[in-house]
Amino acid sequence: MGYVEKLKGDYYNSYLIADKNKVYGIVRKSEGESYIFKRGDFDNIISTPFGKVAVAICYDSRRRHFYANVKDCKISLILFPHGSPNNPKNEKAERKVNDFFCNSYAQAFGVPVCYVNSVGKMDFMLGKTGKMMLNAGFRLNGLSKIYYSGTPIKTDIQEAIGIDIDLIPKERSKDIKFYGDNISKGNFLFRNLILKPDIKAGIKFYEEMKNSLNPSL
Repeated sequence: MGYVEKLKGDYYNSYLIADKNKVYGIVRKSEGESYIFKRGDFDNIISTPFGKVAVAICYDSRRRHFYANVKDCKISLILFPHGSPNNPKNEKAERKVNDFFCNSYAQAFGVPVCYVNSVGKMDFMLGKTGKMMLNAGFRLNGLSKIYYSGTPIKTDIQEAIGIDIDLIPKERSKDIKFYGDNISKGNFLFRNLILKPDIKAGIKFYEEMKNSLNPSL
């Protein structure tokens, strides 16, 4: 389950794994949306009865620090929960990117990789990046997929997909190549001239809002 976590005046974009009796652990998005969430170098492993699960929330799944946190772990499953907007007129390109980084992890670790993305209208986002995506008509296009072979599970829920497999902890068998801190080359100008300054402005905005709302902290 993905949720908003509040702790000591800070807000985190978080994800937890639980059953009806116990919460097994949480993961926070290291590169959370800077205008509204606390960012940091957070862990990505949750220990469960069926082994260790590696979880990277949205953009973290494409970043080197996630790989660095899990590459030496024996894991059973990789989860990539997303709320990622993209151009609905170019789903083939979006799928190509998803296939690339998900298959990179599936081939390196030999375990199921679950890419899950929301479906629907993109909400308002602060900052230049959010404004650019809204103006371009971006939406959350779904395209959820399990990167592993198994017996399909049929459900009555349209958005639900599944396969029946045995989860077996495995060690990484090959390296994953990165370009700097990114798993793909991407748009150099956008990343450096728009995204980086936007993140910096967001961090400043977040800290100012936090201090104004929690003067005692």
